[in-house]
Amino acid sequence: MKSLRILVFLIVISSIVLLYFFWNFNVQSVICSKVKIGTIRDSISGNVHVIAEKKYIIKSSVQGIVSQVAMQPYEKSISVESNQTILQLDVADLNLSLSRALESEYYFLEKIKAGSSAALQLEIEEQDFISLKLLYEEGDISKAEIDRKANLVDRLRIQFAHEQISLDEGRLNHSININNLRAQINTMRIVSPIDGQLISSNVKPGDLIFPGHHIATVISSDRIIEASLNEEDFSGLREGLLAGITLFSIGDTILDAQVSRFSTNVNPSTGRRIVYLEITDKSITLPPGASGRVEIIKHELEGRKLLPRKALIGNSVFVVNDGKVEIRDVIIGAKNLMMVEIIEGLTPNDIVVIETPHLLRDGQNIRPMLIKGEN
Repeated sequence: MKSLRILVFLIVISSIVLLYFFWNFNVQSVICSKVKIGTIRDSISGNVHVIAEKKYIIKSSVQGIVSQVAMQPYEKSISVESNQTILQLDVADLNLSLSRALESEYYFLEKIKAGSSAALQLEIEEQDFISLKLLYEEGDISKAEIDRKANLVDRLRIQFAHEQISLDEGRLNHSININNLRAQINTMRIVSPIDGQLISSNVKPGDLIFPGHHIATVISSDRIIEASLNEEDFSGLREGLLAGITLFSIGDTILDAQVSRFSTNVNPSTGRRIVYLEITDKSITLPPGASGRVEIIKHELEGRKLLPRKALIGNSVFVVNDGKVEIRDVIIGAKNLMMVEIIEGLTPNDIVVIETPHLLRDGQNIRPMLIKGEN
């Protein structure tokens, strides 16, 4: 009889132990948090994209063979100054032509300095004509003879005038030819239009390029930060609002910024609108093409019921009650990336599921685990 009692006792103990382990292995542990009273920053968030304020696609306007480049294809980007040479085409033939043109101009000017035979002949005939006029007045020569001399002087004056026109034309042609050659030489040198960065190059020494060939890309050092927001989020936004920016390329660093301006139109296909931001610290260099997230702060609200935003399933949350969860509709107010204000539906110290609530079902047994500091 005593052995039977011991056996029954052991069976009961074993059953309790089995039930305990069955409960612990089958009841899910869920991370929860209490509804707290605090201050929330009412904000909106969106994606950000960093672009260069100016971008130039450098193309060639002439044909030639590349003799020198500032950057080889696929090399690291470099800083450039305005009017710095990006590419130099071979100008050996043009320099030779320019040298010949300058030499030709020099000898042409030397001929002009040597004097004009027409001018000398005209001077002699004019003096002779004056002498003949005196003789004619004294009756020593006939009128026909003085007329022939006058005609000769007039022809020489016309000849001298034509010679001067030809000389002026020759001087101008030499000057035009030299200026054209120098202009061609200048077009063989392609320069940066701005201070900035040379980020790509598509040519190397020895390449033959043609007009319209894409040579390089230059961007300015100044950056524009674009934030893409839903159209309905624009309510309450204004220039000068503070914002925090995080970029994937620089890790968890938060950049202080402010709203500078808004785009004038909404993208009809996406229903989104662009906000432009400026970072407070101008010394920070942002990589063009970088992307990330932005939180724009509208205003701060004090004494509000707060809950981590990840607890929401639409406009509902799971509330823990006696080891079970029940879904409850709530009315939300201000929100930001981390927290949300609860206007109606919850009371302070209510315990709410904040970790993967979408995996639970209404009435499910759980083991609530409050986050650190709320036990």
